[in-house]
Amino acid sequence: MTITLWIDDAPRDGPTHMALDEALLLTTSAPVLRVYRWAGPWVSLGCFVPRAEVERAFPGRPTVRRWTGGGIVDHAADWTYSLVVPRGEPLAALGPADSYRVIHAALVSALAASGVPARLADAPPPGLGGLCFQRPVRADVVAEDGRKIAGAAQRRTRHGLLHQGSVQGAEVPVHLPTLFALALGVGHPAPMATPPANLTELAHTIAREKYATPTWLNRR
Repeated sequence: MTITLWIDDAPRDGPTHMALDEALLLTTSAPVLRVYRWAGPWVSLGCFVPRAEVERAFPGRPTVRRWTGGGIVDHAADWTYSLVVPRGEPLAALGPADSYRVIHAALVSALAASGVPARLADAPPPGLGGLCFQRPVRADVVAEDGRKIAGAAQRRTRHGLLHQGSVQGAEVPVHLPTLFALALGVGHPAPMATPPANLTELAHTIAREKYATPTWLNRR
């Protein structure tokens, strides 16, 4: 598959980031790898995690609830990305475990090419919730000493696959996005300099009506 690479350098708040990922899933006709920055020390929690868990672990921190699953992720100093794969692409047709493994194998390859030794973890899945980076699950990315440095969560809809990931505890070189896109796709990635106006307009609506609302944040 050919990947569009969007290096989104504008620091954004949590609801805007989550809304942009959802808007991409709803509108894109080709796979997009988006690498992005946070405006402040945000924390995200998985769709099914109780809000109270975040308050205990990160009291007072700005928090957003993801549309994907998984646990609690501290975004104060991580390297965050999303991969959106439309329906009809082979990667979107894979089951959750297989697509997770394929994407993280590409990330391991990109990290290794950047001089960051890493491998896929082989561990049983934990229960729901908890701090995401406290323990690896199968096909997470770990350092040579077994410490988890990258994890992710997914959502599947009739439009395709949304994979939201975070890399922590490693020096991330500036060329990692391109290496990751190359490992995921075929040929050189196509850059996205400016997102389409209809995408940003849709994302603003989704952020306002969903991710920025107390109803969504406190749903559990």
